[in-house]
Amino acid sequence: MEKFWAVILIFVVVAAAGLMYVNQVYIPQKETQMAMAEMANKTLTAVKLEIGDETIFSEVSGGEIKEVIEYYLNDNSIATLIIGSHTYNNVHNINDIENLNTVVKEESQYYMKIIKNNDKITEIRFTEIV
Repeated sequence: MEKFWAVILIFVVVAAAGLMYVNQVYIPQKETQMAMAEMANKTLTAVKLEIGDETIFSEVSGGEIKEVIEYYLNDNSIATLIIGSHTYNNVHNINDIENLNTVVKEESQYYMKIIKNNDKITEIRFTEIV
């Protein structure tokens, strides 16, 4: 009977050691896979935004909004720009936006949606995430 319990005890110790080893190997692999999935999702979002898929939103910080607007103004004007409850029409220059520094809260996060029509940006919308 003592041999039986000794074999069971050895089996339990070996199984526990094996599980600890597998867990230590698996955690970094899982983290790597999650990072790869997140990067793939960001890439897909960027592509959808660039082609003007109206079903996709991107998150930007308040500090990035001015840079985003300037980036899209380099190509052409923006027909409609909406930041929260403020609407600006026919924006040709960043200076056309009145009170930009007071409208945008730099510490906040915003959803950004870009609407295109025939490769021309018709609207950029920033909605604060509450």
